[in-house]
Amino acid sequence: MVICLVVDSVSEMIPIPSSAINGNVRHANIPQWLASYASGSTLVGNRYIILLDAARLLFSDKMQHYS
Repeated sequence: MVICLVVDSVSEMIPIPSSAINGNVRHANIPQWLASYASGSTLVGNRYIILLDAARLLFSDKMQHYS
C-alpha cells in the first residue's frame, strides 16, 4: 500500500521533542470527528498543535470504505 499526503504549501517545519507532547487534547478546539484521531497535543511558541495518529486515521473503517 502506498500512502501520500499532498499539501498546497509548507510555511515551516519544526522539530517537536517527544517530551513536549502530552496525551491531553482539547476537544473543544478541534472538530468532534477529528478528536478520535488525535494522539496528543503540544504548545509551540504561541501555537497549539494537535498531533494526528496517521495510522488510526488512514486505516479507520470510514477511510477503508471511502470511494
